[in-house]
Amino acid sequence: MSKDVLSKIREIDEDVANILTDGGVTNEDMKDICYEALGELIPTPGIKGILLRSKIWKVLSSEFHEEKSVEYSEKKSDFSVSLPGSSTSEFRTREWVSQAKSPKYTVYQDKDVSNASNSGQIPSELRHRIIRGTVNNMISIAHNSPWNRLPTNDEIMEMAKSVVITYPSLKDQETKHGLIYKQLKKRMYNVRGSKKKTKKSSKTDDGFSGGAEELESGAQTQTKIDVFRVDKETDRETDTDDSLLIYEPDNKGMMERHYNALFKECGKSKPSVAIINSYLNKEFVARRAWLTETSAESRCSQLLTKYPCFKDHVEIIEEVRRILGIGEGKARESFLKKCLASLSKEKDSIVYFGMSKKNTSPPSGSKITHILTNLSTIFVGNKSTKMCADLVDNLKDHEDPETWASRRSGNVPVLLLTKEMSYIVVGRAIVATMEITKLDEALVTFLATFYLLDIDYPKAQEVGLTILQQLVLGDTSTPVHLAKAVELSLVDYNKFKSSN
Repeated sequence: MSKDVLSKIREIDEDVANILTDGGVTNEDMKDICYEALGELIPTPGIKGILLRSKIWKVLSSEFHEEKSVEYSEKKSDFSVSLPGSSTSEFRTREWVSQAKSPKYTVYQDKDVSNASNSGQIPSELRHRIIRGTVNNMISIAHNSPWNRLPTNDEIMEMAKSVVITYPSLKDQETKHGLIYKQLKKRMYNVRGSKKKTKKSSKTDDGFSGGAEELESGAQTQTKIDVFRVDKETDRETDTDDSLLIYEPDNKGMMERHYNALFKECGKSKPSVAIINSYLNKEFVARRAWLTETSAESRCSQLLTKYPCFKDHVEIIEEVRRILGIGEGKARESFLKKCLASLSKEKDSIVYFGMSKKNTSPPSGSKITHILTNLSTIFVGNKSTKMCADLVDNLKDHEDPETWASRRSGNVPVLLLTKEMSYIVVGRAIVATMEITKLDEALVTFLATFYLLDIDYPKAQEVGLTILQQLVLGDTSTPVHLAKAVELSLVDYNKFKSSN
């Protein structure tokens, strides 16, 4: 090698070189970095990011990839799918000619999915999780060396068959695996490596390319697979960019590099919220795994120490989006705005619903504080207002929020209010601060904090908070022991809305 590769990269951009060296990457390691990995290491948006990634890729190409060529063949070659709890099944497909064996894919599986499958019924949110997890697995494997490509249509078809073998309840009546195939393919074609278009590729009989676009010539050939062709129907149905939802939980080195880059960005005098949000997306799986292993008592303080970016209430709400598996919108605040619109639509009905049952009096102040103070009374009919007092509290004029928080016990989030500000307090820590004029955002953040820290709802308010999460956040998941009570309350509430 004519010159130290990391030194060449440092001449182009010192920050990128620091990310690599801080992550323990050596010159020898650099040969294993593909163009798609540069998109994760350098999430800078726009033309500036594309040019920066292209410059660094040229350095890597000149050092490691000059002798490599890629051919496409119609020859048949084997590749395998590993099914959880079963032997490997072999089948044949069109493949990129390579000296290495073809990819070995696995069907997504976790404890929740397994339990639901054993019960004979998999709810929609777990079905989406299976689709996302399986596609993410396929992409992460196929993108790696020596393949450096995307899964083909034939591979997607065979994975659909494997999914319904693993989870029989997902079979559709007509084709058994046809519906899962469409969902896998739609998910696959919604995941984009970058916004830059490549040359139009040849189509197969179904109108799609064989899984990846043809490689371009010249310096940009090395980008390999940047963008898929998306059929019009799929594109209409999806208005979000899911490219940041490709997680690699098993790649500890990659997760560590993501975290180091995130922490460095947070430490800048003017950090980019877009870059922070991008790294939080990429590092989501590893972060949630770490969080659940942390004790409930120290979880809040450890999270804010390790991830100070969560002091921004928008990022708290973004974490709910990630947990619910919702794709990222065009703007960071897209999911927040959707939640605020739902709350605005429902809050009057919630207040008047409680009054119609003669469970509550008309609100004397804000409707938000009225709802939180009387939540159990509104939906369950429990007359004891004492039970809901801990969800919201008003600070006296002479009191300091930090002092008030220091005297708290327990870890249940509370909305603390003054004449000018609102605070989300968890344990003895103030997690987020907003102006009192943004009380609707404070309520959404309050609900989101339970998700962020994986905290159970307090028993006295769990029915009311579960209903509120469905109405505001759009999360319809309900614990089994609450299902009947929540369903009855929602039926009663919806009848009231339809009659008024």
